[in-house]
Amino acid sequence: MKSAPIEFLAALDEVYRAAPCEVLPNALWKTRRTLRREPIECLVEGENGCATRLVAHSDSVLSIFWTRDRAEPVPDALLENVGLALLHEDYASAALRRRFAGGERYFRLSHWGGAVPDLILPPGFKPAPVVLPSEAPVAADLIGRCYRDLKPSASMVESWTSHPTFASDLWVWILDTSTGKPAALGIAELDARIGEGSLEWVQVLPAYRGRSLGRALVSELLRRLVDRTVFVSVSGQVDNVSHPEALYRHCGFQGEDIWWVLRR
Repeated sequence: MKSAPIEFLAALDEVYRAAPCEVLPNALWKTRRTLRREPIECLVEGENGCATRLVAHSDSVLSIFWTRDRAEPVPDALLENVGLALLHEDYASAALRRRFAGGERYFRLSHWGGAVPDLILPPGFKPAPVVLPSEAPVAADLIGRCYRDLKPSASMVESWTSHPTFASDLWVWILDTSTGKPAALGIAELDARIGEGSLEWVQVLPAYRGRSLGRALVSELLRRLVDRTVFVSVSGQVDNVSHPEALYRHCGFQGEDIWWVLRR
């Protein structure tokens, strides 16, 4: 089928609202976009008007496997041919993971309102809006300088402004006032339909790390989101050398959900 049926999307919305980090490895808007664009088989089962099992997969990717009781193993038939499986740790047993050549772990955390850390910047730094689309090349360059193997193009970064969840005020620089140039970048998305904010990019240039600029970015994005959302979500690689999970927990994010990205 070309896109997910309405009843599947409605069930996905329902279970996601209740426990987002248990249901998907990323913000809901991303999964819904994939389900609309790619040929994926979807299955929903339920009892007494409530969903009990959701599965979405193509010939090569198992993108959703969720059960209400968290106890059902992943059927062998769903794993036989897929080259990529996205599974919550509840379902990704050691025996299942051995069927794949490799896997990476990702944390998923959420912030459900309440206190937001104050924006505290060291002297010589200030927040500023990202001016789009003219500063898309600058944002692409900054992101690329923060990674060894990720170099987004200016056109790719500009394309993010076409997301239905784009909000221009959720693109924020931290500027070095001595040079007038960006030292850090924060980008969040706002899914007003579901009431979810998602932190997508929190990047600090290597030369500026260790000065609490990452915490300042997260604090500022939370401040801009807290009155417009039910919750804010974030995810990241568990084994990232910069330890982003500690940063988010320090800013009030909570949760113990771990997701596996398993590849043949």
